[in-house]
Order: sequence, then C-alpha cells, then structure tokens
Amino acid sequence: MVARNQARYWHQEWTVSWEVYRDLLLPHINNLGRKKDAWNLVRRDRTGTWNDSNVMASQRISMITANKSPRPYLPAHERERRRANMEKYKLRGYKGKRYRRYDTEDAK
Repeated sequence: MVARNQARYWHQEWTVSWEVYRDLLLPHINNLGRKKDAWNLVRRDRTGTWNDSNVMASQRISMITANKSPRPYLPAHERERRRANMEKYKLRGYKGKRYRRYDTEDAK
C-alpha cells in the first residue's frame, strides 16, 4: 500500500480500512500510476486525515489542474526589494548564469 507509506513518510494520520481502500481502487486496478490519465487515492479535504470518509479515487489529471493557481500578486515594496537585491548581485560581479557581468576581466 504505497498510499499508506506516503502518509507515514509525511507524518499524516492514516486510518483507511483495507475494505474501503480495495473498494475504491479495484475498479481502476489497470489504470493506477503516475500518468495523466491514471487513477490515485486522494483526500476530499486536504487538511483532514486519511480516513474512510475523507478519501476518494480520482484521475490524476483532474487533481493536477485543480491545484493550479495563478501567481500571487507582489506588492510594490516587495518588487522593489527584489529588484534592489538583483542590482546588488550585478554590482558585486556575480558570476552566475543570470547576472553575468562581462565588463570585468575575471568574468570572461
């Protein structure tokens, strides 16, 4: 039972009975896995525990698209802080891929 081991790894409580687990996944036994159209066991309420009333079988693609959220809006002061940090790296001659300076001898 991979799902129980995953719950144990993430320190989540698992009280799903074997009968419920089997009844949920048995109709989809040939379509379990990590592909987009595969079926997985998921929680209805993601903050709740793994118990008989909180689990359901769902297609992986529906859960992947359901969890997509737009990028959160950054306030102006946060944008300015990030821009200032980028400028600090440029002034120090940061040799990373993103802010490479070519006006110094050691950066070439």
